[in-house]
Amino acid sequence: MKTITVRANQKLWFTSELHKLLKAWDAAFQTGDVAELRTARNKLACGIKLAKQEHAKKTQLKKDYLKEKHSGSTGQSLFLSSPMVMRAG
Repeated sequence: MKTITVRANQKLWFTSELHKLLKAWDAAFQTGDVAELRTARNKLACGIKLAKQEHAKKTQLKKDYLKEKHSGSTGQSLFLSSPMVMRAG
């Protein structure tokens, strides 16, 4: 059986559940059972797609939160609202 190594540069969306599905696919490949391999491949592909969607959703929520939190505090607005800035007009 092939050893699957987890590395530090692993994708953020690659979860422990996907690791289990990958091991199941590898085991099915080693046995040579075509029906089991097809099932494992499909489960792995669906798991990857779902994991990527969930990760994208979490990332987008985080970006939206940070954007909303800092929406009024851009550098230019802070500079213009500073009492040291003399405005002409």
